[in-house]
Amino acid sequence: MAKLDTCVTLIDSAEFYNNLSSMKTYDNCDVVGTIAELMMDQVEFANVIILNKGDLVNEEQQADLMEKIALLNSKAKIM
Repeated sequence: MAKLDTCVTLIDSAEFYNNLSSMKTYDNCDVVGTIAELMMDQVEFANVIILNKGDLVNEEQQADLMEKIALLNSKAKIM
C-alpha cells in the first residue's frame, strides 16, 4: 500500500491561455467535460505546480497566469 502525499501538476504556460477558454471536450470513460474544467481541477488539487515554457509568454501573461493559479489554489507551491 502506498500513501499519496504530493500531487504535482505541470502547466505549459504557452498553451494555458489557449485552452483555458476552450470549449473543447474530453471524454474519458464516464467523465465528460471541457478542457478548461480539467485544467482547473488539476490546478485546484495540486500541492506543487510547475510552470514550463515560460520563455514563450510575455511578462504580462506570466503575471496573469500566476494570478489565476493563486485564485484556484493559493496553498500550492509554484515553481
